[in-house]
Amino acid sequence: MSEALKEFSFDRKDIVEIENRKEVLQTESNNQMRYSMAGLITGTVFALMGTALFILGISGSVSWTAKGLGFESRLVDGSPGALLSIIGLIIVLGTRYNRVCK
Repeated sequence: MSEALKEFSFDRKDIVEIENRKEVLQTESNNQMRYSMAGLITGTVFALMGTALFILGISGSVSWTAKGLGFESRLVDGSPGALLSIIGLIIVLGTRYNRVCK
């Protein structure tokens, strides 16, 4: 066999290693998809509960302040429905499925 062909030849060990990498990547992708679906369902439930509270006219007073990473968020005397909707939105955006192809 010529030197050029030896460079591209694979033995059984290399093939098994490639198959193991594929299995690991597939498992990681499936786990991330499950995490994203759980976040989507949970966030949607929070947002729907907040919308229901808002539509039903359930009122109250909720104060919320969040600081971090160079931003500040403040909700003063807001309704519980608005707070639940905002929390649902944060959960959905925070658990989005992020696919990276290499």
